[in-house]
Amino acid sequence: MIYKVVLTSKAEKQLRKLDNFTRKTILSWIKKNLYQTTNPRQHL
Repeated sequence: MIYKVVLTSKAEKQLRKLDNFTRKTILSWIKKNLYQTTNPRQHL
């Protein structure tokens, strides 16, 4: 089973409050490690 990441509106609002570098770092980590993975818990 492949998972996908869905950000809540609250998460998107909190990300908008961060500086650009931090926001891009977090989103790239999510995309690299969690998006379309078969086991998202392996990164906890």
